[in-house]
Order: sequence, then C-alpha cells, then structure tokens
Amino acid sequence: MSDAPTTSVFEAQVARVRQISDVFTRVTLAGEQLAGFHPCGPLGPRDLRVKLIFPEPGGRIRVRPEATRGWFPRWRALDPAERGLLRTYTARAIRHGPGATPEVDIDFVMHGHDDESRGPGATWAAGVAEGDDVVLIGPSRAAPHPEGIEWRPPDASAAHPVQVLLTADETAVPAVASILQTLPAGYRGHAILEVPSEAEIQPMPTDSSVETVWLTRGGAPRGGALFDAVRSLPGWSPQAESRQSLPEAAAAPRTEGLMGHLFSRSRKHRPDPARRQALPEVDIDKERLWEVAAPDSESRRRYAWIAGEAATVRRLRSHLVHACGIDRHDMAFMGYWRQGMAEPN
Repeated sequence: MSDAPTTSVFEAQVARVRQISDVFTRVTLAGEQLAGFHPCGPLGPRDLRVKLIFPEPGGRIRVRPEATRGWFPRWRALDPAERGLLRTYTARAIRHGPGATPEVDIDFVMHGHDDESRGPGATWAAGVAEGDDVVLIGPSRAAPHPEGIEWRPPDASAAHPVQVLLTADETAVPAVASILQTLPAGYRGHAILEVPSEAEIQPMPTDSSVETVWLTRGGAPRGGALFDAVRSLPGWSPQAESRQSLPEAAAAPRTEGLMGHLFSRSRKHRPDPARRQALPEVDIDKERLWEVAAPDSESRRRYAWIAGEAATVRRLRSHLVHACGIDRHDMAFMGYWRQGMAEPN
C-alpha cells in the first residue's frame, strides 16, 4: 500500500466571482499550490467533494490542518472556537492548463438573503473579493485515485447502454452539472432537478442521452414534485400501468428534450417479494443519511444517484428499494443536509 497522501491542503486565492443566478454564485480559486490538486482524469471531478476553511473577518485563517491520515478527526477534536469554519462543497470544474495558474471552480448556493439566514459558506461567497485567501482541502495529485467521488455507475457503451437516474435539489445541482458535462454516450435516463424558480434553470450540456427535467418549487413543499416525478418514470415506478404523468408542478417548467416516453405507458414493474431488502432506519435529525455503493456486477444496466435534503432522499430511498425492488447496490443515497437545521461545524 502506498504511503503517498490521498488528501492535501492548498492555499488558494479568489480569482473571480460570478453571479450565475439569484441562488448560484461561482467562485474561482487559483494558486500555484493547486498544481498538486488531482486532475480527476478525463471524466473530470464529477461529484467530487472538497472542503473549504473560511477566513474570519479581516482575513485570518486560524487553523491550517496537516492533511495526513486521520486529519479530520484531529481537526474536529480542536476547540470549535479555535479551529475556524469548515464546510464541504463540490468541485464544479478543475483547470490545469499548460502555462496557466491552476484553478478550481466552486458553485455556492446562496440560502437566505442576509448573513443571519445564510450559512458561513454563503456569507463568505456573498462578500468575497478577488485576491481573498481561503484554504482548500482536496485530493492529492500523488494519489492513484481521487477520494470523494461517489458517482460510480457501471460502464456503458452503445451496445450495452446503462439507464441512470439522478435527482437533486439546488444544493446538488452543481454536482449533477459536473457529472453530465463529462458523461459519455451509452448512458441514458433522466436528471430531475428541483430549484426554487425558473430563474435558476441553467444549461446542462452532455454527450450522453440523459434528459434534464427542471422542477420549480415556488411556494410548494420541498421535495414533493421531485418525488412524484420519480414515481412517474418508466422503470422506476412500482405500478407503471396506473402511473400518472408528471405532476402539474413538474410539467409547467421548461425541460430539455424531455423524452416522449416519460408520459407513455410501459409494462408493469412489480418488485420481487423474495428480493425485498431491509433498510436500516436513519434518524435524519441526528445522523447523516449517506449510503453509497458501486454496482457489484458490470452486467447491471441501471444506476441511481439521489442527493439533497435528507427527508426527500429518505423518501426516495424507501420508494426505490421497497416499492420498486431495486437493488441497493445500484444506487447512491446522499442526504447531507436537513431542512430547518444548521450544519454542525
């Protein structure tokens, strides 16, 4: 086993800030140290998780951890008043161009409209300026494979296509955009994305045949339209013959090439009672719902990636596993935030 570090700590500076919409702000980080950031290969970062340690007002960063094995428990063991603020994000893009300073894009979701209602990351992104310092923790270029990528579908080709399902609220839209951007031909299916309003809809280019469906929440409860839309999809519903078309909330917003068969009838899909799988109970008010697994056979032709608010993810988890009888090894469930609860530092 290699002793090379899998994670590194990078000093970076803000190179650019771009307001993509009312909800999304893109901050581009740059710095010579980022030459040691893992380029993630031809498929790019996908849903790669990175961590940022934000400076205090005035620019001071209290603790710069040493990213050796076990660094995170050691950091968590420090006095919260002394260790500073750390949050997890998706690397939206990585650029290691020859002769250019390496860059990493991070898309921030701007919850709330002021510092009192925003978290520390959105507060920092709302007031950040070019040249500001930040500490980025991510995969080391010395590692054979980057840690923190959970998107692991079976290999696909034109002769052996794979059906995929991605669902996300606005917090996971950057990860879905990154996945689709480098997803090759041979994959088909749907990416169903729930955002607050039509103003948050953005281009989602891909070489795959995955169709993007945008749902606008408006004043409706979070996750309701997303759940109904998944239940309407051929192959992901327990009773396809009794399936309704996409709900009114889902049908009204724009879609990008929504497949006609989304509304068509297909053969009834019944879960096999013999394959009913036990699901561990997860108290989403006390623990994170995080279950990821790579399909255990390349012969599998279906894969789901479910991310966002924990209550919605838990509901979809139960539907796909119990109602649809889909093997848990064919799916990733990531309920990494809870509505109404602040993320612990």
